[in-house]
Amino acid sequence: MGTHNGYVEDGDLLHKGDLTWADLEPGSSLSWDEWSKWTTYTSTGNQSVSGAKGTPLIYQTDIIDLGATKTVYPQITVGCQGTAKVVIEHGDASNLSGATVLGSYTSTNALNGTGNYDETYYILDYVTSGYEQPDKNTTAYTGFTNRYVRITIFVERFTSATERGEPVMTYLNVELIDKDTEQEFITVADTSTLSGTVGARVIPLTKTIAPITQIFYSDTLNTSGTDGKYITKTVSKANKTFKTINLDLFEDTTGIDTTNLDIHVIGMPALAEQESGSIERSTV
Repeated sequence: MGTHNGYVEDGDLLHKGDLTWADLEPGSSLSWDEWSKWTTYTSTGNQSVSGAKGTPLIYQTDIIDLGATKTVYPQITVGCQGTAKVVIEHGDASNLSGATVLGSYTSTNALNGTGNYDETYYILDYVTSGYEQPDKNTTAYTGFTNRYVRITIFVERFTSATERGEPVMTYLNVELIDKDTEQEFITVADTSTLSGTVGARVIPLTKTIAPITQIFYSDTLNTSGTDGKYITKTVSKANKTFKTINLDLFEDTTGIDTTNLDIHVIGMPALAEQESGSIERSTV
């Protein structure tokens, strides 16, 4: 279930506009022969930016409860006539207060179309999804660790630079995937060559993995010449940093550099916005 500013016809969601049947009564501004389409717009709060009256077609899911805090990545497929924009809210509060927002279209994401456009002069249907200037108030699409999620879809369809057409959403498929992870195996010949400090070396990932769920280390082939027993531990998954400690030096808490360190990183894969507006696992 969900809420929207449209109506359903033959399984498709169409924008209802803001003109009612009562507006066709005698004495109104329209006569029957002037009624050329069902979706007609008479007002807007954003016309100065978009150049056209009206609002996008907006569909918003109910808040999705994953049942527990989970690490997932979203794969969201949108079918529409027009151009779609996906907005994802996720958080640990059941009402999504203080939620993190991925993607954006208006500053409020409200179903009544209020709020300023987050992309000044970059209005949907004038750009290709996935290629436009990044939203100024957004975080990139990534996996996340939370319990509650809500998806909002905006669909725009312009007939000209000054007139909105009739946007249609034909289907929506939302998957929040907690398996099918991304991973990378890395061998570091000498950790002193890495960025960061000796107490927080940065893992040299070549793939986008976010968030990271597991990191494994193996330094059994250490040939640094320093006697002792070693353990390598993660300092911060978010910052992708680690340090190695010589267990025989009990006072050593700052870490040491080591050689021939194998690192195995596991987490959520990179995501990409498609030309359709859908969000999918990146293939590059």
